[in-house]
Amino acid sequence: MKINKLLILSLAIIFTYSCDTTNDSGYEPANYISPQNFDLNVTASTDTSFDFTYTPTDLGKGYYIVLLSSSPAPTSTEVHNASVSGILKSGNFDLLDTSTISTTVTDGIYGDYGYSVYAVHKSVDNFISETVKVASVTTPDTMDPVFLRDSSDPAFQSGGINPFAEVTFNFSEPVFYQGGDITFTGFATGRVITVNDASVLSMSGTTITVNDHGTFAQDDFIIMTWADGTFKDNSGKNVAALSGFSHYFRTREFNAPEAAFLMQGTYNYTTTFYGGLEGFYNGLFGAFPTDFIPSSGQFELVLDPSGFVINLIVTAQQFVKVL
Repeated sequence: MKINKLLILSLAIIFTYSCDTTNDSGYEPANYISPQNFDLNVTASTDTSFDFTYTPTDLGKGYYIVLLSSSPAPTSTEVHNASVSGILKSGNFDLLDTSTISTTVTDGIYGDYGYSVYAVHKSVDNFISETVKVASVTTPDTMDPVFLRDSSDPAFQSGGINPFAEVTFNFSEPVFYQGGDITFTGFATGRVITVNDASVLSMSGTTITVNDHGTFAQDDFIIMTWADGTFKDNSGKNVAALSGFSHYFRTREFNAPEAAFLMQGTYNYTTTFYGGLEGFYNGLFGAFPTDFIPSSGQFELVLDPSGFVINLIVTAQQFVKVL
């Protein structure tokens, strides 16, 4: 019994000592620094840029991304990792003190669009704030959109252009096709191609591409025109009319496969025989219709990946021969 009492007393003394935080071991619990508050503001904007400021209340690191305001709001992790689509600008900065940091955004900024800056704070202990702060702005629109002929494709006065190539117009800002004729006129041939079907146009950023125009005349100067208001920007400002010789390029000649491709089609043919040859040949055709073609009929010229195929078609005799 005495042994049990001594054991219980010893355990009580050990437990009491182990819980004594006033021991001389020198251990102190870690004092983790959590993310602190900060101020985020847009301070100025033009048609093509805006400034924002980030003012921290503690040291660490700031992270931000810029998106169109119409984009879904990101999480703190997505801001920290810059891991969402559609980012116009992203970055981070070391916060060595609590001074305000100012940043200018110019990439992908155009008039009359809404933009949002999303930011988070990372503490010196690498904790990221769960709350994402946002500051938004709608840029003014004071400038008319401009057609940039030298950076379009084909560029102004360029030569050696494939007559089958797509045509891409570049503008100073995103614009939208409003309808109306886009014309391509051959200077030497006078051949006019008119594009007014929105389905053959595609838009990407500040460019609009004519994906299908048929085929331009070969070795000719192609003059482009459109009327005022054919293209407008987001606020309804017009791209000026393109007229005269404001934009043109020169096509090259067709190469052999291209020329053959354009020759595809169905043709009528007639063979003229002299003297007794006509009766002789017709007799051969009557006796061997699978080996000889009739003296008149149609042939179809088609192109396949391995070369040219000529289909000779005579509908009356149901005769088809492939050469």
